[in-house]
Parts: sequence; structure tokens; C-alpha cells
Amino acid sequence: MGNSEKENKLSVLFHSIIKRFTDNRKIILFPIFAFVIYYCLKEAFWAYAGLVDPGGEAYSPFLSKYSLIQLILYCLIYPMKFILNIMGYQTFNTHNIIAIKGSGGVGIQFPCLGVEMMIALVALIIAYPIKRKKLLFIVLGILAIHLLNIARLLSIVFVSYYSPGKVNMFHNYFNDIAYIIAFLFFYVWLSYVSPKEEEEK
Repeated sequence: MGNSEKENKLSVLFHSIIKRFTDNRKIILFPIFAFVIYYCLKEAFWAYAGLVDPGGEAYSPFLSKYSLIQLILYCLIYPMKFILNIMGYQTFNTHNIIAIKGSGGVGIQFPCLGVEMMIALVALIIAYPIKRKKLLFIVLGILAIHLLNIARLLSIVFVSYYSPGKVNMFHNYFNDIAYIIAFLFFYVWLSYVSPKEEEEK
């Protein structure tokens, strides 16, 4: 095989790679965009958390008065309290703790709010190169994750009441299941919008 033939084959291979990248660059760059969006949103929310934390150096009493974090906590605790009371359990709660009387209950800390999972889903949907119904599915996804988090925390409350020694083990299991379901929701969105996007091209 001559040098010119080798060069032609290399040239064809090179142009083929470039064409494939050009045709699929949005898909190839999707993980990078998703990570950048996730990182920026996560850091922004952590910065906000520092502003509404009374122990934080940049604490803002005004922002703390209208704290989104406390609102999320209330939207977790009061539905849980309502469900437990409907089921006949006596409960007690503080601003971030809920328990069945006679147990240690669950202290809901900042990482337990489900915000990072919501941010991960938002980043995946925003970064993916499809335009259809992103806002609708972001809202539905955040709502689904919140409801899932209520179910997860209720499960931990029951474990705390009936098998307090297994709380840590079940906490980790429930976290893994929650992340799997969040990614399944992204897959459902993708399965729903991809065929419709292709039809319109």
C-alpha cells in the first residue's frame, strides 16, 4: 500500500470522525453542559443557604424571613404530619423534626430537602438538546421529587418508630431508590419528547 493511499484512508477516517462529531455534537456535549449547569445551580443554592443561615457569615435577616429552605421544610413536615395523623399516629414536630410519639423521629437537615436531586433533574432537562415541554417537565419533576421525598421521609419515620437500630441503613437505601426514580423521570421525559421532536424535523 502506497503512502498516498494510506494518507487518503487516514483523511477519509479523519473526515468521518469530524462529521460524526458535527452531527452528534449536541449529544456528545450534553454531559458537559449538564454538569456545568448542575454545578452552577448547586453552588448558587448553597450560597443562598448561607444567606438564610443565622450562623452564616453573610446572614441576611430579610432573606431569612422569607426563607425558601424553611418553606420546603414546612412543605415536607406538615404533609407528613397530616398523613401520620390520618393513619392514627400521634406526632410531634419542630421546625425541622417530625416523629411519632415514643420515637426519635427524623431530623430533616439541609441535604435531606431533595434540592440537589431537583437541581440534577433540572440540569439534565435544560442541557439535553430538545426544546419541547422543558418547563412543564421541570415543574412536574420537582413536584414528583418532592412527593417522593415525603414518602422517603415517612418511611424513615416508620423505621425510627418500629426498628430504630436500622434507620441509617434504610436512610441510605431510600436515598439510592430516590435517585433511581429521579433519573427514570428524566428517561420518561426523554421517551415522550424525542419521537415528537423527530416528527417535526
